[in-house]
Formats: sequence, C-alpha cells, structure tokens
Amino acid sequence: MVSTLRTQRRSGIWKSVAAGAFGGLAGGIAMSGYQALVNAAAKAIAGRPALNQDEEATAGAAKAISRVAFQHELTKEETNRAVPALQCSVGLAFGALYGLLADRAPQCTAGKGTAYGAAIWLAGDEFVVPVFGLAEGPAQASVPAHLNALGSHLIYGLVTDLTRSWALKSL
Repeated sequence: MVSTLRTQRRSGIWKSVAAGAFGGLAGGIAMSGYQALVNAAAKAIAGRPALNQDEEATAGAAKAISRVAFQHELTKEETNRAVPALQCSVGLAFGALYGLLADRAPQCTAGKGTAYGAAIWLAGDEFVVPVFGLAEGPAQASVPAHLNALGSHLIYGLVTDLTRSWALKSL
C-alpha cells in the first residue's frame, strides 16, 4: 500500500514536471512572439526596434555556446535563428522546474505564473545575465528596456502556468 502510494506520488511529480516543460515551451514561444510584436510596433512607431535586453543576452549566449561547443562563430542569420530556439529551450527547462515547484509548493503559482516569470526576470536579467557579461548591467539599461524584458517574462510565466494547468488536466 505504501509502495503503491509512493509510486503514484512519483508518477504525479513526473506528470507535473512534464506538464511544466510543455508549458515552458509554450511560454518560450509566446515570449518570442511578444518580443517580435513589440519590435514590429516599435519599428512602425519609432522607426527602430525596441530595446530588448533579452534578445541581446540570448544572442550573446547562443554565440558563446557555438564558440565553445562547436568552435564556430555564428553569422547574423544563424544568430537570428538561434535566439528563438535557445529561448524556447531555456523556457522548456524553466517550465520543467516550474512544474516541479508547483507540485511541491503550490504557492509558487501565485499570479497564474506571473510571479514566477517576474522572479526569473529579476534573477536572470538583472543579475545572472550581467554577471556573465551577456548584456549590460541594470544601471546601464533604460527603463523601457527593463519594462520590455519584464513584460516578456510576465507573458512567459502566464502562458507557462495556463499551459501546464491544461496539460495536467489532459494527462
């Protein structure tokens, strides 16, 4: 009986992690779409793309990964293809973590995932990314750049949570 409950619990955790990963993939796609829409709107209104630390940091990470793993310098075209792929991969990984956290500590789902998205933005964009030199530090970035990055992470968190919840009901 105890063994059966343990097996069911482990199965439930893996379902939550898988649903979170699926949600994170959807969140990564939504985040990329949000950034594309913001850039298109900024080009139409101001004649230039929006200031976006996320894309700059992701491009820097993609170039570093290519350089270290493949000894290859990415071209601009390759970088443009790598950015959304890397965002979705990272989104999937953070979604899996969200699924685990949601299973173990449901308070992590506060704000339908937006608190989680904001936490990723704060830890990642405002601390980790500058420490690794992938983007300028928080003091050097403009307020619109911060808000754009925060907005994309709020979209990520919301879509991740909604998709995770739907996937759990479907599994």
